[in-house]
Amino acid sequence: MTDAGEQSLNGFERVSVMDRQSTYVANVVVKLPADIRTSMAETEADDATAPSLFGRLLFGGGLIVLAARNFMDLSGRIAYANAKGVPKADTLVPAASGLLLSGGLGISAWEFPKLSAGSVAAFFIGVTPLMHDFWAVDEEQRDEEVTSFVQNLALLGSALAFLQRARNE
Repeated sequence: MTDAGEQSLNGFERVSVMDRQSTYVANVVVKLPADIRTSMAETEADDATAPSLFGRLLFGGGLIVLAARNFMDLSGRIAYANAKGVPKADTLVPAASGLLLSGGLGISAWEFPKLSAGSVAAFFIGVTPLMHDFWAVDEEQRDEEVTSFVQNLALLGSALAFLQRARNE
C-alpha cells in the first residue's frame, strides 16, 4: 500500500472510488502512466496527508480575520505604518494584508500549501521587526510591542511548520 491508499499491481493502480451522494465505495483497477501518477502525487493532498483540518481552520481562520481587520481599517493601518517609518506604506500595507489573506485561505483549504505558508511566513518576517520594534519605543509602549512581537514569532513558527509539512508532501 502507498500512503495514498493505492496498491501497485504491475503498473496498475488500485484506487478507491467513493460516490459523494452515498457511502458506496468501489475498488477500481486502472493503468496510469508514470508521469500522471507522479504529477498527481505532487499536486494533490488528501485527508491522509494534509495537516489536521481543525488546526488548519484555526490557524488559517485567524490569519483571515487579521487580514480582514487590516482591510476594514486600511487608512488607519497605513497611518500606523507611516508612523513606524515603513516606506511606501500606502502600497505595502494592502500588499502585506493580501499575503496574509491569501495565505490564510490557502492553508485553510490546503490548496497551494507551499505558496500559502510561504506568503504567511513572508508577511511575518517583513512585518514583525518593522511594526513591533519594542527596542525602539518608549517604556510605556514596550510591553505591548513585546507581546505583539512574541505573538508574531509564534505565528511565524506555525507558518514555517506548515511550510515544512507542505515541502514534505
